[in-house]
Amino acid sequence: MGKERVSAYMTQDFAKIKGDVTVKEALEKMIAEEVETLIVIDAHNHHMVGMLSEVDIMHQYGRLDFSAVTVQEIARKIRTLTVYLDDFMEDAMEIFLTYHNIDQIIVEDRQIPVGVVRKIDVLRWITTHQV
Repeated sequence: MGKERVSAYMTQDFAKIKGDVTVKEALEKMIAEEVETLIVIDAHNHHMVGMLSEVDIMHQYGRLDFSAVTVQEIARKIRTLTVYLDDFMEDAMEIFLTYHNIDQIIVEDRQIPVGVVRKIDVLRWITTHQV
């Protein structure tokens, strides 16, 4: 198999939002971009601080004023699965094979999210390496 880097196959256009915006703004962005999850980044250093999903918002419906609460206040502070720009596609494939329920892997460069690798990206890589 070819030793190609994640950077060659990652998607750079991914859904992210700064943690200091309101949940209302995040909800509007999710609807406009038709995405179910946003990567939440720190407004100052651009490091990833969590994830915000449609379910996170649904859990807070009726409990919070979405125009007064920031994304960072309700985002899940989980550490997601990541790879780095210089990691190999085999590494990304292994993560998907190990963790079946994930849809994407965050690609980081110096702790800043710069892209995502999706399962379709791994399939695209596989097709270029068929013997």
